Amino acid sequence: MRKGINIRLLAIQLILMSAQLGLAQSDGTSPQFWNNAGFGWTINERFSQSNEVSFNFLADKEFTWKEVAYWGNVEYAINPILEGMAGLYMASTDQDLDFRTNEVRPFLGLRIHSSVMKRFSIANLSRFEFRFMHNKDNGWNPTFRFRNRTTAAVALNKPSLAAVKMLSVFGFFEIFSNAERVEERFFKQLKYKVGLAYRFTSSWRMNIGTIFQQSENTIAQPILLPTEVVTNVIIELGVSYRLISTN
Repeated sequence: MRKGINIRLLAIQLILMSAQLGLAQSDGTSPQFWNNAGFGWTINERFSQSNEVSFNFLADKEFTWKEVAYWGNVEYAINPILEGMAGLYMASTDQDLDFRTNEVRPFLGLRIHSSVMKRFSIANLSRFEFRFMHNKDNGWNPTFRFRNRTTAAVALNKPSLAAVKMLSVFGFFEIFSNAERVEERFFKQLKYKVGLAYRFTSSWRMNIGTIFQQSENTIAQPILLPTEVVTNVIIELGVSYRLISTN
């Protein structure tokens, strides 16, 4: 029992240390804060549907950045460990000052994963995204992006990740391959995250974590913004509810 408590305390300390790093970035950039609310529906053993809305912002008075976004997808379980998906992401972003972009992003994905009924789980998600970016200077700019995310999670206080009142620690590593550079304040190249998640019930879940994101400012102006690849830190908080059909 004492060993389990020590493991949980160590995991929480690691997350807090990651958040502290985010508040003192080496390049002087302020951290971003991402706030997500999700709703999902497990329709049957094969089909499920997920939605999420988010409000994200950069905690900097001089160089403002904020974003409102929505994404939704439908997933189909090909077999117990393989899922295909199709979805849509939409966002409106104040990149800086008077420069705004709007994006419509259909995507296709394939996820392979181990069972969440065990204490440890690992998954890999590959996604193909068709990005349609718009700004007032250049109009619509279609491009393509591939991204791959590997995620691992371990339950700290229960024998299964699917258990109620389960606390887990998780992390992921994600790479991006862009067919074309688009004008963004944070043009992503790779990111990784460490965090904690808690399952209140079979439907309600909350997570908090720190994301380290290597990105580049690809906006031509203003020139005061850093233009080299830098590591930006994001503090993310999310809550989600999933409706599970019993038919």
